[in-house]
Amino acid sequence: MAEIKSTLEKVMERVAAMGNASPKEVEDEELLKSGMKLAAQYLQNKLPEPEKTLYDTLSGYPGNEQLQIRKGVIQVLLRNIVLPREENLERSERAIQGLIDVGGGSGDLVAVMQDMQQILGQYIQHRTQMQEQLETAFKQQLEQAAAQQQGFSGSVEPTLHPKFAEEWQRIKEELNDQYGRALDQHKALLSERMT
Repeated sequence: MAEIKSTLEKVMERVAAMGNASPKEVEDEELLKSGMKLAAQYLQNKLPEPEKTLYDTLSGYPGNEQLQIRKGVIQVLLRNIVLPREENLERSERAIQGLIDVGGGSGDLVAVMQDMQQILGQYIQHRTQMQEQLETAFKQQLEQAAAQQQGFSGSVEPTLHPKFAEEWQRIKEELNDQYGRALDQHKALLSERMT
């Protein structure tokens, strides 16, 4: 709820600021929104001219508009680089590719983005490994407990145990925090260098 409230507050602040904004500030805000829309189209593979790269599409705008549109594009692409809930990195990889394109393939930016891709891949690998280790440990504990009970036969499913869910949630939160911080540092660096 606090997140929704803060977003609403931000919108209200923008509306209030728009009332006091100069025509240039209003124009810049509209261009920023156009960039955001362009990035969303890119992420959905729905650019107005699909044969063009994102860089070429941005180059088609007049020079005085490009900077604000580019900022909007970069904001949306950076927001879409996230730790995956499943093993699907498609959207994050598409966003990273868009940033590489917008950056013109600059070597130092590409290196930062490759680090981000590596962080995402390591996150998935580490999460899978931790889950397997936890399942194995719980299965052993449950089988030992079941063996002590007379007359028990059958298979034990560790993921159904409530303690497993608690422990797995704790581990995921630690992983998300650790990898999320690393990802946020890279995103901040890219934002600083690209805008």
